Amino acid sequence: MTAWHSQSIEDSANVLAVDLKEGLTDEEAASRLIRYGQNKLREGKPISPLAIFIRQFKSVVIWVLIGAAIISIALSELTDGIAIIAIVVLNALIGFFQEYRAEKATAALKRLSAPRARVVRNGHATAVAATDVVPGDVLLLGSESSGVPPPVHERAQLRVRIPQATGTRSLNIAVAGGIALAEALRQTKGWP
Repeated sequence: MTAWHSQSIEDSANVLAVDLKEGLTDEEAASRLIRYGQNKLREGKPISPLAIFIRQFKSVVIWVLIGAAIISIALSELTDGIAIIAIVVLNALIGFFQEYRAEKATAALKRLSAPRARVVRNGHATAVAATDVVPGDVLLLGSESSGVPPPVHERAQLRVRIPQATGTRSLNIAVAGGIALAEALRQTKGWP
C-alpha cells in the first residue's frame, strides 16, 4: 500500500488521477464508487435477543449467586434459594430489556443519520452523501462544511494557518490518501 502520509499533495493527486481545481467528473466518481464501494465502516453482525439474554449471565457475581442458591436449596433453605434465583432472573430480565432497547435505539439512529460531505466535482462545490465520497474526491473542509465523512482514512495532513488579525480565515486542511485533497481550497479561493 502507498504511504500517503509521506507524499506531497500534488503526488497524491497524480496517483489518484485527480485535478485539484476541477475535482472528479460525475462519471469518474460513479465509476470509482462501483470500483471501490461505498465509503462506510463495516458493520458487525446484529446481536440476537437470545445472545443478549445469555450475556446477562457472564458476570462472576451472577455465578456466585447461582452457586449460593444451589447451596441454599441443598441445605433445605428453600425460601433463600428461591429468593436468590428470583433476584438473578429479575436482574437478567432488566439487563436484557435495557440492552435490547439500546440496540434498537442505536439501529434507529443509524438509519436516521445521513451525513453529507462537500466535494468538488466538475469544477463546482457540491454536496453528496458521505457514503458516496470516493478515492480522489476533493473534500471541502471548514466552517461551511458539514464535517469530515467517516471514514476518511489513509492520511490527514493538517496545515493550520493562524490569522494575524481577526481570525476570520478557517483552517487550510489537506486530507489525502484514498479520499480527499482539499489544498484546492487555497488555490480556488485565492488564499495566499
